Amino acid sequence: MEKVYFEPGFLPLAGGISKESRIAFAKYFGPKLYANGFLIDLLHFSHGENIQNKSEFEADIIKDLILDATLLIQQEAPRLVEGAFDPYQIFCLVQSGCDLFDSSYTVLCGEKGIAFNVSKDYAKTGAFSIVDFTEEKNKTDMGPLCSHCSCYTCKTFKRAYLHHLIACKEMLGFTLLIIHNMTEFDRMFEMIRTHLAQ
Repeated sequence: MEKVYFEPGFLPLAGGISKESRIAFAKYFGPKLYANGFLIDLLHFSHGENIQNKSEFEADIIKDLILDATLLIQQEAPRLVEGAFDPYQIFCLVQSGCDLFDSSYTVLCGEKGIAFNVSKDYAKTGAFSIVDFTEEKNKTDMGPLCSHCSCYTCKTFKRAYLHHLIACKEMLGFTLLIIHNMTEFDRMFEMIRTHLAQ
């Protein structure tokens, strides 16, 4: 009979808002050599609706909550955080030792008619801005969504047209904003990687 090996993906580091519970999870799961990575449960601090027991994201509280636990797990193992976290929150989480993030924030914003742009000094400050296409000020703006972005949306469409699509609830509008947001997310992570490599 052939031997079957169990290879888990990411092991959970849960514990809610209890630092002690997170440390207990880390002490138990941290030394497991079969772990491919660790999932740091912070969903209740993320953006979005329908999140049970939602808590306000405060960088110092989050750092205090997870830092001791992350020191107890394999340092070379990736640390995944799931949830819709904005660029500033991701900046704070990277400083607390988190490596991997999902892209749900890009979609969440796009579905609300919002695009975001990270600043040139994002890797040092975490600064970003949003453009809300439900606002009337974009109705007659013939400029691109973002002048430094080379995505399909920014190269092809004007703010006024994007505003029109969002006002009409046209699916293309949401799709175009998600394309931009995903491109900006890629640029943001490139900035983080470059900064960390220095």
